[in-house]
Amino acid sequence: MAVFSAVGLLLGLLYLRYLRFFPLFVGPGVALLVHQGIPASLPLRRYFAARSRDELPRAWLLAAPGVAVIAALLLTYLVWPPRAAKLLGVDIANACAQASSGPHFIWPKGARLFAPPDIGIAALGSPEELDVVAVPFHTSAKGIERVLRFFDPATSDPTQLLDQTKATHVAVCRVEETALQPVEARFPLASRLATGKPPEWLTECPFAGPLRIYRYPASGGPAGQCPAMGQ
Repeated sequence: MAVFSAVGLLLGLLYLRYLRFFPLFVGPGVALLVHQGIPASLPLRRYFAARSRDELPRAWLLAAPGVAVIAALLLTYLVWPPRAAKLLGVDIANACAQASSGPHFIWPKGARLFAPPDIGIAALGSPEELDVVAVPFHTSAKGIERVLRFFDPATSDPTQLLDQTKATHVAVCRVEETALQPVEARFPLASRLATGKPPEWLTECPFAGPLRIYRYPASGGPAGQCPAMGQ
């Protein structure tokens, strides 16, 4: 338990940068790890041991790491309140609340879709025939990061990200042009795709519904076909 908790702590800090579940799953094991690291000859270890003399730490010691993390997070929140979320280009591309209510797509074999994570696989259809670069709760952190950079106006060549992921199609939410006029200058690519005005290296598929589907002809193969609409 101590070893797995230590590994979980390292993953949370170095990879996920996420401490939400630390008090529940990692804290007790970290307490065990620290307790076992104290030499048995020291009075400090005997003080921390349970009264049953089974050489396990007391219950309050097991809870101590989690309580300390909760207190530190609360103090940090009080001293440095979180700032308002900053609008990103990907927020425009996934701005459809009912994407799953649209048509069911049947994708050509070998298709690889480049889509904002929040659209979700339920809105895209036929997951057994479709490879998605990034979907919610997916473990492909690098794929999600590339999708975010694709819609970032600071990215000088978005096609490079499509080539890196071998994407054949791109999906975004359909948004009315009038709704994006205030931010269109800040997020040109995301706005153009959401309103049906793609750059020359993408070709829109003729579908109605909450999503816009584009082909990326430069990738070849399945990119020469649009998905079909199923029942």
